[in-house]
Amino acid sequence: MSANGIAGADATFDYLIVGAGTAGCVLANRLSADPTIRVGLIEAGPSDKRFKVRVPAAVAAAIGDPAIGWGYKSVPQRHLNGRQIPIPRGRVLGGCSSINGMVYFRGHPRDFDGWADCRSTQQPRPGFARLPGCARASSGGSELSRGSRGYAPSSCWSHARTPAARDTGLQQPAGR
Repeated sequence: MSANGIAGADATFDYLIVGAGTAGCVLANRLSADPTIRVGLIEAGPSDKRFKVRVPAAVAAAIGDPAIGWGYKSVPQRHLNGRQIPIPRGRVLGGCSSINGMVYFRGHPRDFDGWADCRSTQQPRPGFARLPGCARASSGGSELSRGSRGYAPSSCWSHARTPAARDTGLQQPAGR
């Protein structure tokens, strides 16, 4: 590797991962845990070390920035007077996760129960619990619901922590 992180022509890898979004980064992390495996990870866009990515309130600017997004739009929509709808897709280290305001949503645990039929008798929830690296396990502390040492770091947050939410009478859940 050269000093700027670009592989030379003689670089060889056991695996080459195209796209350094969340999935690409997690996959590279998992594969490179074995020191005998050489993993290359390429991303079309720049580093995510920029204001528009690091500040959640700048999400609108990040989504519209051609330096870190692909600028995709839908075909003209007949029922929307011909308007084209933006389809934000990240072209930056971290991919779409870097331009979506750093928001991570995962479905309710019951959403995944039906998947067990597709995977023999194995339940998918333990695998999902390994993904988010929540600073503290939420949902009553259940490790099956939210992991605490996952491969995609995130923060657990409750609307009840904001002053505006408290002003409406929303209560912080017990134990949080």
